[in-house]
Amino acid sequence: MRFHLKTLTLFAALMLALLLTAPVAFAQPKHMPPGQAKKMMPGQKAPGPPPHAPAHGYRHKYRFYPEQKLYYDIDDGWYYHYEGGQWRRFDNNPLLNIQLGPFFTIDMDTDLPYTHYQEHRTRYKVSP
Repeated sequence: MRFHLKTLTLFAALMLALLLTAPVAFAQPKHMPPGQAKKMMPGQKAPGPPPHAPAHGYRHKYRFYPEQKLYYDIDDGWYYHYEGGQWRRFDNNPLLNIQLGPFFTIDMDTDLPYTHYQEHRTRYKVSP
C-alpha cells in the first residue's frame, strides 16, 4: 500500500508540473495583424545576424541611383552618397532638392554597397 501511495504521489506531482508548464511550452507566438509593420526608430537595424557571424543568405536590398552616385538601404534606411571625394553615410536623403531619377534595386550580401560601385556603374546604365 505504501508503494502505491508513493507512486500515486509522484505521478500526481509530475502531472501538476506538466499542467503548469504546458501553457509556456505550447504558447503561440504573437504576430502583427496583416498590413501593420513594426515601426523602427532611426538608426535601429532590421533583424538579422550580427556582423561577426553573417547568416548564409542574409542580404541587404539597395536602391542604386546611378545618376546621383547614391545608394539607399531599403532595410536599414541609410543613404550612401559620394561627395567630396569619398563615400558618406546619411540618415536622411542628402539630395533633398534634386530629382533622384531612375533607380535599380540590387540585393547584396554587404552593408557597404559602394565597394561595388565600379561594377554597378557599368552594369546599371540609364538610357538617355
